[in-house]
Order: sequence, then structure tokens, then C-alpha cells
Amino acid sequence: MSISYETQTKIVRYIGQFLVDHADELFAVEYSAEIAAEQEKIRAQGEADATKIKAEAEASANELVAKSLTSELIENNKINKWDGKLPYIQGSDATIVDVGNIGGK
Repeated sequence: MSISYETQTKIVRYIGQFLVDHADELFAVEYSAEIAAEQEKIRAQGEADATKIKAEAEASANELVAKSLTSELIENNKINKWDGKLPYIQGSDATIVDVGNIGGK
């Protein structure tokens, strides 16, 4: 089955006219997908940058804390956090030893 030259010409003209009439819509669809992809790329890069900045800030803070720690500061923190109660120690045989009673108290 063959299509006549006249029918082929009509089809080509119809397609050509369709493309002319709808070129803006066709390009808009193509460009809107590109724009959405670019926006997603920018959003992802922004999140990555924010994560990196936060990690760098935490690393710097940790470094400053590590440099400022001294045995005196650690002992002072222990003393300030102590509730005044002596600890109970549980041995391997489930015996609980009250450290407060050591020494005859």
C-alpha cells in the first residue's frame, strides 16, 4: 500500500503547521524539565554545602574543646556533677558492695 504524493504533501504541511502553531508549547515543556532539573541540582548542592559547613563548624568546636581540656578541668567537672552519693558496685557474683560502708561507716 502506498500513499499518494498529494496525501504525503498534506501530511507534511499539516505537521509543519502543527509545529509552527505549537512551537512555544513544545519548547516550554522541554525547557521546564531543564529548569526543574537545574533547580533540583541547585537545591542538592545547597544542602551539601550546608552539611559541609555544619560538619566543619562542629570539627572546629571539637578541636577547641579538646585543646582546652586539662586534668584539673575534668576533675572540676566531676566534682560539680557529683550528687554526693557514693556508688554501689556490683561484683561478678551479683554481690552489691556499698562503697560508702567501706572503712566501717
